[in-house]
Amino acid sequence: EFVVTSTLRDPVELRAWVNDVLSKWFINLPGVAAAEVGGGLEREIQILPDQQRLSGIGLSLDDLVSALQKDNRDDPIGRIENGGQEWVGRMVGRFASVDAIGRLPLSIQGGDTIPLQEVAMVVDTHKDERVRIRANGESGVKLSIQKQPTANTVDVVDVVQARLIWLQSQAALPQDIHITQITDQSVFIRKAISNTSLAALSGALLSMAVVYLFLGSLRRTLIIGTAIPLAIMVTFVMMGLGGLSLNIMTLGGLALGVGMLVDNTIVMMENI
Repeated sequence: EFVVTSTLRDPVELRAWVNDVLSKWFINLPGVAAAEVGGGLEREIQILPDQQRLSGIGLSLDDLVSALQKDNRDDPIGRIENGGQEWVGRMVGRFASVDAIGRLPLSIQGGDTIPLQEVAMVVDTHKDERVRIRANGESGVKLSIQKQPTANTVDVVDVVQARLIWLQSQAALPQDIHITQITDQSVFIRKAISNTSLAALSGALLSMAVVYLFLGSLRRTLIIGTAIPLAIMVTFVMMGLGGLSLNIMTLGGLALGVGMLVDNTIVMMENI
């Protein structure tokens, strides 16, 4: 998760830029399922009708809604074939600006029309703020990168961070934009791998030292030293055949298994 802040853009403009530009740079990366945007202020065009004026010209709110839905649409116009090529066409009819909404003609009695702005006020504003995002005391917009269910968390984090570094190196990010990383789920997995490796190494060294000091046998010491890495390698082979991946649960079980292996090896040596 990232928080995007800006020193120049207002909350509406910042939210629109993160949603329309920044998030699109990440959705095509391997292993990424979605780039969700939250917080900030989302732009909203509000139409506030004057019901007295509408009643005076014989229109209702339903007539106003119907006119907006009818005129704000793109319609297909079919296919055109020429010279072995085919083009698919459409008729563009969506509103391109707030002024275009105000100029929408409304049909009234007698066959005349009046612009919508005569009976309603068109306001370019934003939706009600539901979530407030802050980073280092500054308001911003949150960008959450979601991985695919079967994707590797560490690999996805690496490609996302690499893409962010590439954007900065290519000067694709405006000077007023600041991106702060606030959450990284791969940290827990990397830490678990590090802890498991440390546990296996320290367990092997300590068990070898104990066997050598108390039994005085270099042969038995080497047996314990080779049993741990061999058992771990066999475990990885079985996990690969079973379709299991390295995660917090499997690493926790592996760390527990290493401890039991060390204990059982020492007990076996003592019995021998």
